[in-house]
Amino acid sequence: FYEASQERLQKEIESLFADAIDKRTKNVRAIISPHAGYVFSGRVAASAFNQIDGDKKYENIFILASSHQEHFNGASVYCDGDYVMPYGKVKVNTDLCMLLVDRHPDLFTSNAKSHLKEHSIEVQLPFLHHVMKTEYCIVPIIIGGSDKNNCLKLAKALEPWFNQDNLFII
Repeated sequence: FYEASQERLQKEIESLFADAIDKRTKNVRAIISPHAGYVFSGRVAASAFNQIDGDKKYENIFILASSHQEHFNGASVYCDGDYVMPYGKVKVNTDLCMLLVDRHPDLFTSNAKSHLKEHSIEVQLPFLHHVMKTEYCIVPIIIGGSDKNNCLKLAKALEPWFNQDNLFII
Protein backbone atom coordinates (compact mmCIF):
# COMPACT_ATOMS: atom_id res chain seq x y z
CA PHE A 1 0.00 0.00 0.00
CA TYR A 2 3.00 2.33 0.25
CA GLU A 3 6.70 2.63 -0.45
CA ALA A 4 9.13 0.42 1.48
CA SER A 5 11.77 3.15 1.26
CA GLN A 6 11.62 5.63 4.14
CA GLU A 7 12.58 8.52 1.86
CA ARG A 8 10.00 7.74 -0.84
CA LEU A 9 7.27 7.10 1.73
CA GLN A 10 8.04 10.41 3.44
CA LYS A 11 7.86 12.27 0.10
CA GLU A 12 4.55 10.63 -0.72
CA ILE A 13 3.08 11.49 2.69
CA GLU A 14 4.37 15.07 2.48
CA SER A 15 2.73 15.53 -0.92
CA LEU A 16 -0.59 14.22 0.43
CA PHE A 17 -0.45 16.64 3.36
CA ALA A 18 0.45 19.51 1.03
CA ASP A 19 -2.82 18.87 -0.79
CA ALA A 20 -4.93 18.22 2.34
CA ILE A 21 -7.51 20.35 4.12
CA ASP A 22 -5.97 22.44 6.91
CA LYS A 23 -6.79 22.12 10.59
CA ARG A 24 -10.35 23.29 11.29
CA THR A 25 -10.97 22.15 14.86
CA LYS A 26 -9.37 21.84 18.30
CA ASN A 27 -9.31 19.21 21.03
CA VAL A 28 -9.97 16.28 18.72
CA ARG A 29 -10.60 12.98 20.51
CA ALA A 30 -11.26 10.89 17.41
CA ILE A 31 -10.91 10.94 13.65
CA ILE A 32 -12.31 8.72 10.95
CA SER A 33 -9.77 8.00 8.24
CA PRO A 34 -10.01 5.88 5.08
CA HIS A 35 -7.62 2.98 4.59
CA ALA A 36 -7.47 2.47 0.83
CA GLY A 37 -4.38 2.91 -1.28
CA TYR A 38 -2.91 6.39 -0.94
CA VAL A 39 -3.61 7.23 -4.59
CA PHE A 40 -7.33 6.73 -3.86
CA SER A 41 -7.78 8.13 -0.36
CA GLY A 42 -4.49 9.65 0.80
CA ARG A 43 -5.63 13.26 0.56
CA VAL A 44 -8.74 12.52 2.65
CA ALA A 45 -6.66 10.62 5.22
CA ALA A 46 -4.15 13.49 5.42
CA SER A 47 -7.04 15.93 5.90
CA ALA A 48 -8.35 13.84 8.80
CA PHE A 49 -4.91 13.58 10.40
CA ASN A 50 -4.42 17.35 10.00
CA GLN A 51 -7.10 17.78 12.67
CA ILE A 52 -4.92 16.09 15.32
CA ASP A 53 -2.83 18.19 17.69
CA GLY A 54 0.61 16.77 16.92
CA ASP A 55 2.17 18.57 19.90
CA LYS A 56 -0.12 16.88 22.42
CA LYS A 57 1.23 13.98 24.48
CA TYR A 58 -1.48 11.35 24.29
CA GLU A 59 -1.39 8.48 26.77
CA ASN A 60 -2.53 6.10 24.04
CA ILE A 61 -3.64 6.25 20.44
CA PHE A 62 -6.26 3.61 19.77
CA ILE A 63 -6.51 2.53 16.14
CA LEU A 64 -9.68 0.60 15.32
CA ALA A 65 -9.95 -0.96 11.89
CA SER A 66 -11.96 -3.59 10.10
CA SER A 67 -10.62 -6.95 9.03
CA HIS A 68 -10.40 -7.71 5.32
CA GLN A 69 -8.78 -11.13 5.76
CA GLU A 70 -11.10 -13.04 8.06
CA HIS A 71 -14.43 -12.73 9.80
CA PHE A 72 -14.68 -13.34 13.55
CA ASN A 73 -16.74 -12.20 16.52
CA GLY A 74 -15.37 -9.37 18.57
CA ALA A 75 -11.98 -7.81 18.04
CA SER A 76 -8.31 -8.76 18.02
CA VAL A 77 -5.81 -6.64 19.93
CA TYR A 78 -2.18 -6.86 18.85
CA CYS A 79 -0.21 -7.84 21.97
CA ASP A 80 2.97 -9.26 20.41
CA GLY A 81 5.28 -6.24 20.21
CA ASP A 82 5.76 -3.12 18.14
CA TYR A 83 4.88 -2.39 14.53
CA VAL A 84 7.94 -2.21 12.27
CA MET A 85 7.65 0.51 9.64
CA PRO A 86 10.05 1.91 7.00
CA TYR A 87 10.86 4.82 9.34
CA GLY A 88 11.33 2.64 12.47
CA LYS A 89 9.20 1.05 15.15
CA VAL A 90 5.80 2.23 16.34
CA LYS A 91 5.46 1.40 20.02
CA VAL A 92 2.46 -0.72 20.98
CA ASN A 93 1.14 -0.46 24.54
CA THR A 94 1.15 -4.22 25.01
CA ASP A 95 0.25 -3.90 28.71
CA LEU A 96 -2.98 -2.11 27.88
CA CYS A 97 -3.65 -4.52 25.01
CA MET A 98 -3.36 -7.49 27.37
CA LEU A 99 -5.52 -5.70 29.95
CA LEU A 100 -8.31 -5.40 27.37
CA VAL A 101 -8.05 -9.11 26.58
CA ASP A 102 -7.99 -10.05 30.29
CA ARG A 103 -10.94 -7.81 31.23
CA HIS A 104 -13.10 -8.69 28.23
CA PRO A 105 -12.21 -12.24 27.07
CA ASP A 106 -15.64 -12.60 25.44
CA LEU A 107 -14.90 -9.60 23.22
CA PHE A 108 -11.13 -9.26 22.72
CA THR A 109 -8.57 -11.85 21.64
CA SER A 110 -4.83 -11.51 21.21
CA ASN A 111 -4.74 -13.42 17.93
CA ALA A 112 -1.74 -11.93 16.09
CA LYS A 113 -2.78 -13.78 12.92
CA SER A 114 -5.65 -11.31 12.48
CA HIS A 115 -3.07 -8.51 12.15
CA LEU A 116 -0.32 -10.08 10.05
CA LYS A 117 -1.76 -9.62 6.56
CA GLU A 118 -4.21 -6.85 7.40
CA HIS A 119 -3.52 -3.38 5.98
CA SER A 120 -6.22 -1.24 7.59
CA ILE A 121 -4.13 -0.21 10.64
CA GLU A 122 -0.77 -0.20 8.91
CA VAL A 123 -1.80 2.39 6.31
CA GLN A 124 -2.71 4.85 9.08
CA LEU A 125 0.72 4.79 10.71
CA PRO A 126 2.72 6.93 8.22
CA PHE A 127 0.10 9.70 8.57
CA LEU A 128 0.29 9.47 12.35
CA HIS A 129 4.09 9.50 12.22
CA HIS A 130 4.02 12.63 10.05
CA VAL A 131 1.67 14.52 12.39
CA MET A 132 2.93 13.58 15.84
CA LYS A 133 5.73 15.68 17.27
CA THR A 134 5.71 13.86 20.64
CA GLU A 135 6.34 10.23 21.54
CA TYR A 136 3.27 8.05 21.34
CA CYS A 137 2.13 4.46 21.61
CA ILE A 138 -0.73 2.74 19.88
CA VAL A 139 -3.39 0.21 20.79
CA PRO A 140 -4.09 -1.62 17.49
CA ILE A 141 -7.53 -3.25 17.33
CA ILE A 142 -8.90 -5.22 14.36
CA ILE A 143 -12.66 -5.64 14.37
CA GLY A 144 -13.80 -8.99 12.97
CA GLY A 145 -17.24 -7.99 11.77
CA SER A 146 -19.94 -5.36 11.78
CA ASP A 147 -22.43 -7.02 14.13
CA LYS A 148 -24.23 -4.19 15.94
CA ASN A 149 -24.12 -5.91 19.35
CA ASN A 150 -20.37 -6.55 19.11
CA CYS A 151 -19.79 -2.93 18.10
CA LEU A 152 -21.83 -1.71 21.08
CA LYS A 153 -19.86 -4.02 23.42
CA LEU A 154 -16.60 -2.74 21.94
CA ALA A 155 -17.65 0.87 22.47
CA LYS A 156 -18.64 0.14 26.08
CA ALA A 157 -15.34 -1.67 26.78
CA LEU A 158 -13.29 1.22 25.37
CA GLU A 159 -15.39 3.98 26.95
CA PRO A 160 -13.08 4.44 29.99
CA TRP A 161 -10.29 5.51 27.60
CA PHE A 162 -12.43 7.85 25.51
CA ASN A 163 -11.24 11.03 27.17
CA GLN A 164 -8.97 14.00 26.52
CA ASP A 165 -5.84 11.96 27.34
CA ASN A 166 -6.29 9.50 24.47
CA LEU A 167 -6.92 9.66 20.76
CA PHE A 168 -9.02 7.30 18.65
CA ILE A 169 -8.36 6.72 14.96
CA ILE A 170 -11.17 4.80 13.30
